[in-house]
Amino acid sequence: MGKDIDYILIENSVKKALRDIQDNPKRTIRNLVDYGLEFAKGGFQKQSLQLAQRLLADENCRYYDLIGNAVEHVDPKTLLSFGMNVGYNACTMGVKRIRLLEAREQLHIPWSLFLKVKDFDEVHQKQLCQIIEEGMELGIYVFVFVVEGQVEQLLSMLFEYEQCAFVLMCRKECLHEEVLDQIAELHNLMLSVGYEKDIDTTVADMRKRGLLYGLHVVYGKQELAEIESGQFFQSFEPLWPLSVALLADSDVEEKEKAKLDQALCTLRITKSYPTFILHLQEDIQRIDEVFSNEGYCVGIDEQGFLMLNGKSIYQAAANVFQGSLKTVLHHCLAKQDGCVCKEGD
Repeated sequence: MGKDIDYILIENSVKKALRDIQDNPKRTIRNLVDYGLEFAKGGFQKQSLQLAQRLLADENCRYYDLIGNAVEHVDPKTLLSFGMNVGYNACTMGVKRIRLLEAREQLHIPWSLFLKVKDFDEVHQKQLCQIIEEGMELGIYVFVFVVEGQVEQLLSMLFEYEQCAFVLMCRKECLHEEVLDQIAELHNLMLSVGYEKDIDTTVADMRKRGLLYGLHVVYGKQELAEIESGQFFQSFEPLWPLSVALLADSDVEEKEKAKLDQALCTLRITKSYPTFILHLQEDIQRIDEVFSNEGYCVGIDEQGFLMLNGKSIYQAAANVFQGSLKTVLHHCLAKQDGCVCKEGD
């Protein structure tokens, strides 16, 4: 994907805003949102930016603190590259291609893809490269890696894909000094680190290097009330994560997740915190539904099997290590009369 005229205009405007924001941060942020609305082509982009306009009309909105902190502490190259890759490559041009192919091929194509990585070797590297390249051909530019173990070889591989936006979900033990130095050079990647009580040193090391980072937390039944009230998020404020992503533990029932999801949607609008609150799987599905009429959180597990909403489909025809991503999506998420007919329905 080359840079078209819209990309260049938006990129130059963001660069100017990153310079101007030091002098008048609130006005610059509002102007940037207004400018984004002029270029917004899809309903999701327009709705998101219009909501941002309403929230930012309040001078005391804590999102100003969030953005100001990011501008002050995150490498501007990372803010620009990651932001353009998500906002333009994925949510504009990528979604345009996804909709074209969905109509032509009669299958559901997700806007983002989770990739679980456990044992990374040369064979696995080739398989992941193939998935990324096939994903880009389909219009997918956001890839979320959920990693157990070492990440150095994976990071080296990601330098080849400057047009994508990567999120690396890992534990703080993976992030030793050499890895953090490597990530500092990878400007299209955001870290999401599993929250632990002794994470302060890791946070300080990330901030020192200007990294873009968030935190993720697995919640259980015992945290539901505290999350719904908003008190749960106060402890994260001193850590300044761009986002706090919530993932349900196995003991949380579907009806409890649905109730919490409604509460979080209200919380994000009625109360603001200096971080973006994400109900991760549910928000991925929500965005996917906007882009493709039906919403799924789609991923690939460690063995290559397609995952739908966190559950693997253990069938040979659902394994991307044995066939192409497009073929697997045709098998698992084919459309009939505009609706997805999932394998097994």
